[in-house]
Amino acid sequence: MPPHSPFCLEMTQWGVFGSERAPRILYKGCTSPPPLQTLQHTLYTYCVEQQLVHPESRPYMPHITVARRYQSGHANSAFDLSSLSTEKQNEPPLKWVAHSVVIYESRIGHTPMYHPWRIMPFHSI
Repeated sequence: MPPHSPFCLEMTQWGVFGSERAPRILYKGCTSPPPLQTLQHTLYTYCVEQQLVHPESRPYMPHITVARRYQSGHANSAFDLSSLSTEKQNEPPLKWVAHSVVIYESRIGHTPMYHPWRIMPFHSI
């Protein structure tokens, strides 16, 4: 992997993958600065070329998964994302610096399901 310098990420909006009535994933989005876009493109291209992953038709969406398989307990009730928006207007968003990339392997049926496959610290360019 070519050298990458650490870069800043910032939390953004709440969202779901799947329908709001039956979402598969609840997530908190994060910014996509140019260094992250470059890193994602480099890793994705390598993984596809090495046949480690299948080509993806969906656009890249940086996020942190908060919950899977949400169930509201109420039939036909939409997921209310506004109920999670407790951030105040004057409160600064959560920010952090990415110093490495970790690629996880999914081990279906195991606990924990995600296992670090590769950990690659960034080195300043």
